[in-house]
Amino acid sequence: MAAAEWMQAVLFDGLGQYQAAFATAQGAVESWKELTITTALALVELVTAAARTGRPDIAVEADRRLAEITEASGHRLGTRPAGALRRARQRRQHCRAPLSGGD
Repeated sequence: MAAAEWMQAVLFDGLGQYQAAFATAQGAVESWKELTITTALALVELVTAAARTGRPDIAVEADRRLAEITEASGHRLGTRPAGALRRARQRRQHCRAPLSGGD
């Protein structure tokens, strides 16, 4: 269920439907009990959607959590998870633009 919410958040963010993206990304993040790759990816969507819907406090907190996950990962997790986290780091950098007022 949470993975489906994350995928919906990706779709809504891509379509510019940030309110819907916010709701689904937040639901995906809150439904997980443990940190996973999918949690990190849902946090990326939450940063974007929160920033674009005027919720900078939530965007900053999601970005902080994402930074903790991606910076602590290293390469000990194996190639596939490490690659997914590397992509999450890149997306996090791209998603910081809405937080600073850029597009």
